[in-house]
Amino acid sequence: IRTLAEAIDFLTVGVRTSDNLNGGEVGSRGVLLTGDRGSHFLLLVDGHAMNEPLRGSAWLGVGAGVPIELIDHIEVIVGAGSVLYGSNAMLGLINVVTKRAKDNAGIHAVAEASLPLSLRAGLGYARQFSLLGSEGELSVHGEYYRQSSPHMTFGPVNTGVDAFTGNPGRNNR
Repeated sequence: IRTLAEAIDFLTVGVRTSDNLNGGEVGSRGVLLTGDRGSHFLLLVDGHAMNEPLRGSAWLGVGAGVPIELIDHIEVIVGAGSVLYGSNAMLGLINVVTKRAKDNAGIHAVAEASLPLSLRAGLGYARQFSLLGSEGELSVHGEYYRQSSPHMTFGPVNTGVDAFTGNPGRNNR
């Protein structure tokens, strides 16, 4: 399990993610809307909403920005949650709880590769501290991710005659 989307697919019943060429999507109870980009699921990280403000999209793959090494547990509530949590929770709610610094203290390094297609490297540091008599925690994690895949090139395609205009169909953008 390398991403939040893969963890949700593996751990939940009734919730499914789909990673396509247009961004990831998430659905539940038999509803997976194409082009939705997860805007009907509310994504929370430690209780803070992570859906983007413009369209409400929730990124669950690498774009979520939550390294899998920092996740303590994932809470998934399936069902209509719009009344309690707002319009983004129409199909459900996903709350990602990250590890506390006391449970993750020290320096952590991550290296993962699927050569020549992908490379992921990360470095993290967590520590508890006391400042002016108050306890505090610090967790920092930086990550580099690169992925390349086979290039898809499509040549001109004869689409026949357009039924409305009678002209030859378009074979390019």
